[in-house]
Amino acid sequence: MLNARTTHAFHIFDDKILAIGGFDDDGNGMLSIESYDIHFDQWTILTSIPGAISKTWPQSLGTVNRRIYISVFHTSNSFIVMQEGYFFDLDTQQWIKAPVVHERARYCPTVQLRFPKKCPSCKQTLFHH
Repeated sequence: MLNARTTHAFHIFDDKILAIGGFDDDGNGMLSIESYDIHFDQWTILTSIPGAISKTWPQSLGTVNRRIYISVFHTSNSFIVMQEGYFFDLDTQQWIKAPVVHERARYCPTVQLRFPKKCPSCKQTLFHH
């Protein structure tokens, strides 16, 4: 990785590994998304999560139609409060504001919502949500 981080999310697509958000060595929230290309053995910074502030916990929650849902958590007392949601379109590399899934959560897991399905006519594996 180009920037050391902890408590970040990982996402895999098109032979690339994404490192999303997390915290730096000083405990500050990181908004960058880095991409690792397994064929070229190279890391690049793709983008930053929009609208978030320091001391946040960006987390990838899932992928639907080649869009990663990112929710941004802010700590408040003993709760983790989800305040913002975005889709990152993997094809256009653009951000789209998304609804917040749930306003208060003590724990929110990372899930990938992709289920393979065979096309009846061409027998190709398709992914749908």
